[in-house]
Amino acid sequence: MGFHASTGGGASAAVVARRVSPCFALSKSSIPYVLWGEDSLCFAFDVPTILFATVNILVPTGRLADACSAITRHLPYEVSPVRCHRLSSSNRAAFFRECLRLDTPELSFYNPEHVLLIEDGLLHFDTTDPRCVQRHRLEPFPPVNEGDFVNVPTLAAYFDSLMLTQRIRCSSPQPVGWWDWLMGRRPVEEEEQLQNRQECLRSHVAISLSYLTLYTFKKKGRMYPDVESIDQSIQNVAAMLKEENREEFLHQFIGVDPPPGDDPWERMIESSDSEGDDAGGGQSGIECDDGEASGMGAEREESRAKE
Repeated sequence: MGFHASTGGGASAAVVARRVSPCFALSKSSIPYVLWGEDSLCFAFDVPTILFATVNILVPTGRLADACSAITRHLPYEVSPVRCHRLSSSNRAAFFRECLRLDTPELSFYNPEHVLLIEDGLLHFDTTDPRCVQRHRLEPFPPVNEGDFVNVPTLAAYFDSLMLTQRIRCSSPQPVGWWDWLMGRRPVEEEEQLQNRQECLRSHVAISLSYLTLYTFKKKGRMYPDVESIDQSIQNVAAMLKEENREEFLHQFIGVDPPPGDDPWERMIESSDSEGDDAGGGQSGIECDDGEASGMGAEREESRAKE
């Protein structure tokens, strides 16, 4: 099942509301959440993806039971006996203790058949951080009522989450411990479960990143020759990323390899600050602590001198 909400698709207000009705139930119970996966990409980032039978929702780590109770109290859902789950866009199901699926017996074309609740820690997201969450108005609702809005990740937080998950969760499995080897115990089943989890997360991350880069930056194989030529909209997003993700974002998604020993981000931030000053003190959208920046510069100079 599915429709293209971002491209018009004939979806009425009632259809959209039924699709995200579990989110409204969480709001009524004051449980932080973020709409995730195809629904988030479709509604908030204009990605013409198909909405499947399962809606993915992130909730705070440790609050799966609370979220489950909130949804089952307001909507005709019940806990599913299924324990192996397929994350949004992933090509493999795996066991996740951080996930809980709800099913409904009242099937209809636009009601989600399943609700997959996911602890935000699994995907390195923080649903309680207002800097990571934005309230998005659902089309074709008029912005009148509180229920006309749904929580979705900000673009920078979405990239941060996917890149951290790719780097940390999708790494190679840990080898068998020396004690297991000494005692002749090799937890094959655990290793297989871990590999399934990694493959599920890997495909989820790869497809989500492809969607975001293609439809938000219109990237179709274009390579920028240097940092200064990158579009300003991309620079703004890059500057809001976590520091450990910025170079990876620049290199992997934009196709620019920073010069050795150079710090392109510092020049980008300085450039943005100067543009804000020229505009009469307008907000540049990039904050920089001068003391911290100078300290970092001194550390870099000291490092270069040692080399």
